Amino acid sequence: MHLVKKLTVPALLFLAFTLALMADEDILGIPIGARRVALDFNEVNVSGNVDAFIPTGSDTDVCLVTLGDSNGYVAGPSPAICVARTFQGQKGVRIVVIPYFAQFPSDLVLNVTVYQRGARRYGQPVLYTGP
Repeated sequence: MHLVKKLTVPALLFLAFTLALMADEDILGIPIGARRVALDFNEVNVSGNVDAFIPTGSDTDVCLVTLGDSNGYVAGPSPAICVARTFQGQKGVRIVVIPYFAQFPSDLVLNVTVYQRGARRYGQPVLYTGP
């Protein structure tokens, strides 16, 4: 208890920051957070599923994706799936959305919010054709 009384406010802030660094390795990276990414019919594969790769520069398996505004909800899209992948030499995430009731329209616009731990950027999405 005597040690805490002797620490100054800046020292306590430094200690708290150091503990936070030890708890979350992303603080040392570039903290870009999540980004909105627009997908369209160019990312629809021959099976009719949205299958997009978004380069991020990260290969961690901690990723999240949520569906946003879209004209493709008439297809009854599945919840979006996000998995880490390396595609064409780039690290990033693969986003898969499967239509349940109908095909996605040819003028599809599907906005998603994507997060991947350690991401340094969210590049242009492309059709994923890997395994």
